[in-house]
Amino acid sequence: MSLPVLFVHGHTLDARMWQLQIAALEDQFAIIAPTLRGYGNSGQSDGAFSHTDDLKALLETRGLERVHVVGLSLGGNIALEIAVRFPERVATLTLLDSSLKGLAPDAAQLELGASVQRAFEAGGLEPARVAWLNAALFAAARENPVVAAQLESWVAEYSGWHWTHGVSPSAQIPDLSSRLVEVTAPTLIAVGKRDTAYFHSVAQALHAGIAGSRLEVIAGAGHLVNLERPAIVNALLLEHFGRGG
Repeated sequence: MSLPVLFVHGHTLDARMWQLQIAALEDQFAIIAPTLRGYGNSGQSDGAFSHTDDLKALLETRGLERVHVVGLSLGGNIALEIAVRFPERVATLTLLDSSLKGLAPDAAQLELGASVQRAFEAGGLEPARVAWLNAALFAAARENPVVAAQLESWVAEYSGWHWTHGVSPSAQIPDLSSRLVEVTAPTLIAVGKRDTAYFHSVAQALHAGIAGSRLEVIAGAGHLVNLERPAIVNALLLEHFGRGG
């Protein structure tokens, strides 16, 4: 019997971003696609917590010992932490347009965060959402009317908790940049060719640091590679899952 798949979404998004993967895979795999704490309709937290510990507890509650783990952007960094801290639970690891805490952001990435924070301080949540949606990060997504509409709808429902609390999305994630050698699961790394330079540098760092990893650059896609090129991503996932039982 196929092992389940755990999907981990990106910042300002929620579990709905995986709808095209769920539709393609749910006949063959049990799917776990939670919405992380602080996003979507999940509860907020003003105290210390760990996304990875939350997800481990979810797997334990469902009696799942090993899963395929897939994450995008912030979700990729969380997926990586699961693979480092709980390697026995990860059959395969897939990192899509992943971030990596510990890899210094470039000037464009720093300006993105600063511009969103300036917009929030000047006018609140709505200007911050506009600044986020207009970022170069989503340039390719904005050219696809369906993806653009979905992105705008999902971000409109994001509470802005990280902006209102002045908390980095990666605050709950440790620096794993020096621990990539500890990843033992078969690892697929994919990045949209049109994603920003920072995420390409992360993909290269992950590929260099994780032994035996595979790197795919997806033509025509930007940061939301799973939504912009779903057929390619779904085929890659199916092939990759075969490496982990």
